[in-house]
Amino acid sequence: MKDLKGTVRRGKLAILFPFFALGLLVACADHHRVASRLVELDSLVDACPDSALAILDTLGNEGFDEFNRMYLELLRGKAMNKAYVKFTSGSAMLEVAHYFDRHGDANQCMLAHYVLGCAYRDMGSAPRALEQYQQATAQADTSSSACDLSTLMRVHSQMGELYLRLRLEELEKKEDSIAKQLAWQIGDTLSALMLEEQECNYLYNAGKYRECIEKTSLVHDAYLQHGFKKNALIIMIFYVKSYLALGECDKAKYYLDCMENDSLLVPASKSLLGGRGILHYYRGKYYLKVADVDSAEIAFRKALPDIDLNNNALLIYSSLADVYGIKHLLDSVLKYTALYTTEKERRYHEETGNTTLQMAALYDYSVEQKIAKEESRKAAKRKKIIVSLLALFATVFFLAAALWYHLRSKKEERIKNLEMELSHIISSRQAAESQTESLIKEISGIKTAQQETQQEIERLMEEKSRKEQMLAEEQARNDLLIQERNRIEESLAEERSKAEQLAARERENLSVQEELRGIINERNGRIEELERILLPSSTKEKDEQLRDSPVLAPFRQFLTSGMKQSPTKEEWENLTKTIEETYPNFYSRTHSHKFINEEEYRICPLVRLASSQRR
Repeated sequence: MKDLKGTVRRGKLAILFPFFALGLLVACADHHRVASRLVELDSLVDACPDSALAILDTLGNEGFDEFNRMYLELLRGKAMNKAYVKFTSGSAMLEVAHYFDRHGDANQCMLAHYVLGCAYRDMGSAPRALEQYQQATAQADTSSSACDLSTLMRVHSQMGELYLRLRLEELEKKEDSIAKQLAWQIGDTLSALMLEEQECNYLYNAGKYRECIEKTSLVHDAYLQHGFKKNALIIMIFYVKSYLALGECDKAKYYLDCMENDSLLVPASKSLLGGRGILHYYRGKYYLKVADVDSAEIAFRKALPDIDLNNNALLIYSSLADVYGIKHLLDSVLKYTALYTTEKERRYHEETGNTTLQMAALYDYSVEQKIAKEESRKAAKRKKIIVSLLALFATVFFLAAALWYHLRSKKEERIKNLEMELSHIISSRQAAESQTESLIKEISGIKTAQQETQQEIERLMEEKSRKEQMLAEEQARNDLLIQERNRIEESLAEERSKAEQLAARERENLSVQEELRGIINERNGRIEELERILLPSSTKEKDEQLRDSPVLAPFRQFLTSGMKQSPTKEEWENLTKTIEETYPNFYSRTHSHKFINEEEYRICPLVRLASSQRR
């Protein structure tokens, strides 16, 4: 229904075309109405691009201001693109794009870059075309209700076609998906379904035949639902291709019959991509599947008139070679094999050449981009250097000016100070000159006194030297006397120390002797008492024997003469042995008392010796 309505509207516009052109020509004289007329012309470009282009070709640029002139060029480029008129130059559209980048709204910028991209596409520069398409998408403000989504949908669709040429399938799918969403969003059902149909092609090329059939069924039903019967018939070719690939020949024949017998496709041999020749080709493929070789040959030969459409040549030459191979017609096999090889090489070279051209264009464009970036970088660097130099010059100038002013002020102040000092010096000099004369007189007197003082000083210096020599000699004698005194003091100290040691030892011996005498006297009384009790009658004889013993000699001398040196240990042992031999019970009796120790025991023989001497 929508397609039918569009056809009717285009018919009405075609009828009104002469009147519209006349009205626009008249209105061009009135500058106030030009803008509104251009908007109407924009609507005509969308509905009837051929008619709109004819009107635009009759209009000149005279009498238009800059904005309307650029808008007119933009509409001319848009009409050329929609009418499939190839661009031969992109300079005009480049100027339009630059202008609307500065003065246009988002939709005008997007349309200008889109048309410029189409111009580059027609000129064979895919990289530049993609760049302009990407700039167009960047200009789109999809958050705004006024955004031209229809143009944005066409931009993504064109990007998908370019990626298809460059064999970038993933990017192609991505752009087609975005274009499809936009088509559904703006209500362009036909474009949306045609993009959905493209997915059938992806599935078939990927060998997913069942999924391709399911997708084809959905899109086919949608075409019928919205009244696009011709598109519904054309998409049935995916049924035929998929069922033949699956070997389900009956289903493939059913859909092939539907397409060949439908009245919508019979009059128009070019309706399908590949013409009616593609139907004859798949009819021949069906006959080969069912082993009807003669019918397959007839079908493939019927496809020969459309051999130049799409990829028909390779398909038909290959199929005829297979048919004649089955029939064992070697000459025909060689003929169509050679034709297939030739066509294959031609397409290979053509595709290789196109790919090489695209890669060369991409390389050239990348080189240009690098050069442009390098030039831009150098220009920015030069600009930065110039600005820095200017700023440095200005800074130096202001600093120099400030320094000059500061130095000038300092110089003036210094001159004033010097003038004041000079006047003061002059007055001081006059006073100094008067004082100088009196000072000269005083100096002459001072010099005379100084000479006398110098003579006195020389005399005193001689006296000082003489006395210093005498003092040195006296000091040497004093040093010798001090050394002698120190030596004598050291000798006296040693003698004094020895005397003190002897005195201490003497005092010690005296105290010991006094202590011993007290102990001896005390023990003598006890011994006498013990002797009266213990000694037998023969004791006198033993006493006399003991008095005559030479062992007692050192002890008699110690007791009677007051010798300072005590008896030796050996003399003590001899004494004790002699006493014990003389008095056998002496030891046991003296030790009967527990308080007798060794020192006390030694005293006992001495006491015994003293008592025997008294008897």
